[in-house]
Amino acid sequence: MSKAKRVAAHKKYLIVTCVIFSIYAVVLIFPELWLLVNSFKEFVEFSDSPWGIPQKLQWSNYAFIFDNFAMGEAFINSIILCVGCPTAGIISTTFAAYALSKFEFRGKKILYFIHILPMLVCITGSTSTMYMFFNTLGVYDTFIAMIWSSAGGTGMNFLLVYGVFKNVSRTYMEAAEIDGASDFTVFVKIMLPQAIGIVGTLWMLSFIGSWNEYASYQLFLPSHPTVSTALVSIQTNVTSGIYANHYPEFFAAIMISIIPVIVIFLVFQDQIMQMSLGGGIKG
Repeated sequence: MSKAKRVAAHKKYLIVTCVIFSIYAVVLIFPELWLLVNSFKEFVEFSDSPWGIPQKLQWSNYAFIFDNFAMGEAFINSIILCVGCPTAGIISTTFAAYALSKFEFRGKKILYFIHILPMLVCITGSTSTMYMFFNTLGVYDTFIAMIWSSAGGTGMNFLLVYGVFKNVSRTYMEAAEIDGASDFTVFVKIMLPQAIGIVGTLWMLSFIGSWNEYASYQLFLPSHPTVSTALVSIQTNVTSGIYANHYPEFFAAIMISIIPVIVIFLVFQDQIMQMSLGGGIKG
């Protein structure tokens, strides 16, 4: 095949690929656009024309959510949990991964097995135990319980960070130890920067996971509404409650709930990609 034919074939494949991914992008974006458009309608207008453009933008739908469903309190509670839980989890994970990857001591293999064991246990099997544990300690229905439960340093996050630390050469550690650095100094100034890319990515993913979490917050924090639990309450009132058929207000609540996730991606996307590309001596 001549060079010109290869170039022409390559262009055809490129065009087909672009068309396929463009269609896929539209399929992903369309539901969000539909929700956004309908969040600005009156509920009567939505009932008459769910596919039309709103005649007038009803910004009051967004104020309605905060005035009638305490969405402000839910936002504050979610932010506390979405910062506290990932941070506690990342701290415990990095310490455990560093100790088990770079030090030799008796019982190391047992501790390693304990840290990956939660991956094999169904969360349903441990829920009742956690419930009894929190009640016994008197921390049930508190933020401390949720943040505490996130500070185990186990599971897939542990394996990922452990793999990064395991592949970092001991050359860094030995050089710092010769200069008199303590183990904690080596961890903070030498080892942690080597894994900052994966650590930042895991924190961001944990933030999003905590923001979207519903079951554990509903069970362990019944007196502290979060955005996810507030959305369920709004949905119940819209479908069969006192605000029946007020779907535009519900759509407005959904749009409000996804704003922090979008902001996280927009703010940290470039930094995480750059940190993930960082390297060092591997061995």
